[in-house]
Amino acid sequence: MKVLIKNPCKADGEFFKPDDQPDLTDAAAKALIESGAAVELNGNVASKPEDVHALHVAIREAVAALDTDNADLWTKSGAAKTEAIESALGYSITAAERDAAMADA
Repeated sequence: MKVLIKNPCKADGEFFKPDDQPDLTDAAAKALIESGAAVELNGNVASKPEDVHALHVAIREAVAALDTDNADLWTKSGAAKTEAIESALGYSITAAERDAAMADA
């Protein structure tokens, strides 16, 4: 299972750093996801745009594609969870980048 590493960790005998995108055994990937050290990549592996405008567009498109009926994807305040956006994009983002992208709409 392909995951996006959020925090330094070890899985399947290897060490990983944030933004690594290893293909792990299902058991190892699920353990990292449950611990919060990784998010599953839903088939998406991409590089984070360096251009702020392009990043904001990508974030807004990812948010628009999220299932609005799935409460697990949204914060209590109604914002898309960064983990949900990251899973769709294939790279890490911060809450500040999410908020700026949505304000820039």
